[in-house]
Amino acid sequence: MAIDTSLQLRQAVIETLRADNDVIALVPEDRNYGMRTPAALEWPFTRYGAPDAIPFKGQCLDGAVISFTLHNFSKQMFEDECAAINAVQAAKLDGLTIALGGDNEADAHIRWVGAQIVPDAAEASAWHGINRFEATVSS
Repeated sequence: MAIDTSLQLRQAVIETLRADNDVIALVPEDRNYGMRTPAALEWPFTRYGAPDAIPFKGQCLDGAVISFTLHNFSKQMFEDECAAINAVQAAKLDGLTIALGGDNEADAHIRWVGAQIVPDAAEASAWHGINRFEATVSS
């Protein structure tokens, strides 16, 4: 039976970001959010994007491949701060294995698959960084 551990993965990724000193040097731990952000935001901040889960089955394996994004927002003259946030997240998560726990004791093996920085459409003086990751989750 395939397992969808998208929720557990999001929780584990956000906890990992909130606990990492290199990450919180750029984005304070309380500004690393799940899929929703509060109405009153302090910049910079990170928001977890909507995941996409596809069943993954193999001999003696049961799980999913979950694609997810981290959206980084920065208000600086240039994109440097946003690029630094993207880079530290990629360095922290690429190649990381996170134990998701739960009933199936699944592990998520994360890899970074790319990034982009664009001017933020909602804020004229802001940047929007998009980090793309893929997690293979199996139990």
